[in-house]
Amino acid sequence: MKAVLLMLALLAAGCRRDQATPVACTMEFRTLGITVVDTAGAPIVGAEIDVVRRATGASIICKDGEEGGCVQPAAGADGRYETVHDGVPVAEGGEAFRVSAQRDSARAEAELTVGFDGCHIYKVEGPDTLRLES
Repeated sequence: MKAVLLMLALLAAGCRRDQATPVACTMEFRTLGITVVDTAGAPIVGAEIDVVRRATGASIICKDGEEGGCVQPAAGADGRYETVHDGVPVAEGGEAFRVSAQRDSARAEAELTVGFDGCHIYKVEGPDTLRLES
């Protein structure tokens, strides 16, 4: 009996309080990203990334000193950039974003649709890779 009560207490601790029906959430912090490559398929580090919420036209990229609810897209050696994470508010029905990348005169952009299940974001639709072309 104690084990059952403990399990219920742990599940309740992970529930979203702002929903009519509580949902058990995990403590993980999910991120979505995109890999930026050149025309030969080699990863590009140092590209300028922008992620714009289609509904408002506002960028979700953090400005100097800004924190919370925005993204700071730093690339690893593999050319992968963060685009959206759990800290960015996303409507439960999902939202569309425009992701663009630029380096020198080469540029690419794509649509990304992000869903929210009450706990975490997830990719509904969109590419995994952006190929920069001049």
